[in-house]
Amino acid sequence: MQTTRIFLFIYIFLFTVFTNIHAQKLTLDPQQTLIAVNAKDAFTKVGSTELQKQLRRIYRTDKGFEFVNDDQVKKNMADISKKSIISFGPTYFTNEEKLTTASIYAFTIRKKGNIVMIMGLHPMGYVNGMAYFLDNYCGVRFYLPTELYTSLPKLNKITLPEKIDITQEPFVAYTLGTGLTSAVENEGNWAWYNGLTRKNWESHQHSMGQRFPTVEFKDKYPEIYPLMNGKRYFPANQGDQNWQPDFAEPKLVDAAVESAINYFKQKPGLRHISFSVQDSKVYPVEGKMAEVLSKYPKSYEGRLKAYIDTYIHFLNQVAERLEKELPEQGVSGQKKIVYIVYGQVAQMPKEKLHPSIVPVVVSQISELDKDGVTQRATWNNPFRLSDWAKKATYIGHHDWAQGNGYLYPRIYTGLLAKYLKEVKVLGLKQEYYHAELYPNWGLDGPKYYLMGKLLWSPEADVEALMTQFCTDMFGKAAKPMKEYFDTLEKLTYSMDNTRDIYRKMHSFPKQLLLSPQELELVKQARTWLNQASRRTKNESEKKRIEFFSKSFRLTEYLFELTNAKEVKQEQIDEVKKYMETVILPDKMTFFGARTKGELERRVTSALQSIPNKPKPKK
Repeated sequence: MQTTRIFLFIYIFLFTVFTNIHAQKLTLDPQQTLIAVNAKDAFTKVGSTELQKQLRRIYRTDKGFEFVNDDQVKKNMADISKKSIISFGPTYFTNEEKLTTASIYAFTIRKKGNIVMIMGLHPMGYVNGMAYFLDNYCGVRFYLPTELYTSLPKLNKITLPEKIDITQEPFVAYTLGTGLTSAVENEGNWAWYNGLTRKNWESHQHSMGQRFPTVEFKDKYPEIYPLMNGKRYFPANQGDQNWQPDFAEPKLVDAAVESAINYFKQKPGLRHISFSVQDSKVYPVEGKMAEVLSKYPKSYEGRLKAYIDTYIHFLNQVAERLEKELPEQGVSGQKKIVYIVYGQVAQMPKEKLHPSIVPVVVSQISELDKDGVTQRATWNNPFRLSDWAKKATYIGHHDWAQGNGYLYPRIYTGLLAKYLKEVKVLGLKQEYYHAELYPNWGLDGPKYYLMGKLLWSPEADVEALMTQFCTDMFGKAAKPMKEYFDTLEKLTYSMDNTRDIYRKMHSFPKQLLLSPQELELVKQARTWLNQASRRTKNESEKKRIEFFSKSFRLTEYLFELTNAKEVKQEQIDEVKKYMETVILPDKMTFFGARTKGELERRVTSALQSIPNKPKPKK
């Protein structure tokens, strides 16, 4: 008891020493500023290390901003009390702080005297706070992976304002950007810093094999597995995609509730469970589902309505029972059921969804405004958010945002902002955003940086962010580079929304066919690049402009040849040589350059599909 009192007295004394400084600006000195950090999890380690690295980088030093933990603080109180502190995560300095948000990935940054605290409920929250702190108070922004595309303020000094007390939480609760690899330096961490990866639950996709493994359910609930030609089909393993459960079988609800209760007991920290259809065209037509199908029109549309109605009724029954039975089983906290709007259940449900169910719509935000889509695509189009708002509390989205498989720029920041603002206006809660990235950095530039900003706040000023990006990265060439990226977004919009061409991944020549107006935009983009290259003499700025210029040149080649009235073999050979000598050595240009032979196959396919390519010699 006596020891406790002594430590309490020392804590109060030390905290008073630190904070008994009237609110005033604080200039950080590398040798007189410590980073307090305790936790050793991956997020905290990466976030605190990045914070130290960037602070040292600002001051052009490899020393200072040393780490200190609670044990060291207690042993050296007299000396440490004289220094400035940046507290990262829960430390001695945050013991008395209260957080005002329940959002798992929110952050709070608070300044008291010479203590700056970066806090949150989850280590990813500290990382989000670190990125905000560096951006807004230090001038460091992670635009693209690698140091070349990480901004650095001109002044090697940080002066913090008199007062900092900020709490922010993301508009999109959970995000996941896939297709990031170690081939590009720091790409995975870059996604953390920009809010493109904040998720603590498992896949939302094709999960019936994981929910109903035969080793656990075959003997107890054989009826849940489909009949195929009169014989019960039991999946070979959890990865077997060639089946769907019989959605109409009543015992499927019992099996699903049992599966979910076991899942949450084994993984109490998770809040979501997926009951998503397999990635298969095989749907049950026998058993109990046959009885349901007989009551619907015998057309393709009728069959689809039967599947979506039965499937959603199954999910609602499971959700209702879990709402009651999870607490009875000692499972606490709000749990949600996720399903992917995909395959033959990719329609708008007739039945309203239980409030704990999250539909994850699959489509391309880049085609949000496209006219003339088919009826089925319209049912699955995220622009019909007004319909989802009548059926669901939450919404998720799976966006084909790549990157890989495309040989032209796909910048659609304006459409993403439009989508998210519509979600907000309708009162839907955007629970999840899954983005398949597989980035072509050389074509799409700041696209994913801006995506992260919008997923955090749909009200983000994209125009101001783009201006800031171009100023930070291109200096005197900022204006033509902004015009360049604006032109690419116009080109993307025109290609994906104003013409009845489905530019599918790896699909040539459709992907590269342009109208005369679109060809003119390509020429304008090159004009802006040429202007930019003449405006700067700074080596880093020149490197960045050259990177985007050389990447776009491959696309230009392919546009020119695909839309030419006549193509010579020498032109095709020139493109191949350019790809081999200029593009492939730089794995950051196109995602396909990371894997031997991948980009070569795509470009070769595009060249072989050129409408007016030269005829082979006999």
